[in-house]
Amino acid sequence: MEDLTSLAEFTRKHPQMENSGMKYLFLGGTAVRLHQEKENSANRRQISDFDIMALDGEKYPVHSCTPNNIFSCFSVSQEEALANYDSTVIDGTKYYFMNGDFIVASKTCAMDPLREKDYYDVIELNRLGVVDLKNVGEFYKKVKRFPQDTTVAIETLEKLISMNSKGNLQLFSAFPNLVSLLSSSDDPSQLLSDISNHSSSHHIPYEFAQVLGSICAFVREVPLSQRDAVANGLLDLSAEQSYQLFDERIHKGLIPAYKGMKPGERKRIIQKIVDGDFRCS
Repeated sequence: MEDLTSLAEFTRKHPQMENSGMKYLFLGGTAVRLHQEKENSANRRQISDFDIMALDGEKYPVHSCTPNNIFSCFSVSQEEALANYDSTVIDGTKYYFMNGDFIVASKTCAMDPLREKDYYDVIELNRLGVVDLKNVGEFYKKVKRFPQDTTVAIETLEKLISMNSKGNLQLFSAFPNLVSLLSSSDDPSQLLSDISNHSSSHHIPYEFAQVLGSICAFVREVPLSQRDAVANGLLDLSAEQSYQLFDERIHKGLIPAYKGMKPGERKRIIQKIVDGDFRCS
């Protein structure tokens, strides 16, 4: 674990600003804590390790990324990075860190299932008033796994933030896959409600994220008009087995079998899934 003392020591050893300009910016959990310090929040997030975005090409002995690869989420130019940072002074030391919009965007489009602490970081940044969802949407446009029309992504994020409750952890943990499903839906609001009702079947957020990822992988193969019904059918099926078994049966059984079927066979399989009569083995 780190704290403000070790943070000060790190910046003394590795200054953020030199004559040549900004060398690196804090992001992730470190930046969340610095936002809390700046806004004098009643909450104080623990810093598990330091997260930085290196701007000078140097390697640092901490969890780091560069503007052209934000932890495999998206990329920005150096100019964009420098246009989206904040700063605060603590005990005479000035710290530079990414703004709330950037942090929320980078936390919600990660490749790995989102963690509980990521959810509460997003809630906290929103509570502090340092998040503008319109700006978050601009970053989402840079995310390859998100559609260019970020309306569904932003509306979904807004709902998860406004409905702040522990039950949202399952939905939040699967946010990128959730956005993928909802973006191809005829009725995103209804599908979100359906998915939310199923989320309690998987009590561990990580498990639900894996289940939704498997469902996404198959739903991409079916016609747009049937995706909502198929997603609901597979959600029902997932509740009957462990997430590991469900994942294996979807990826090693259903998907390759479906790809090898003739159109008529595909229609019958889809109907079985929708009717609740399908059992993958």
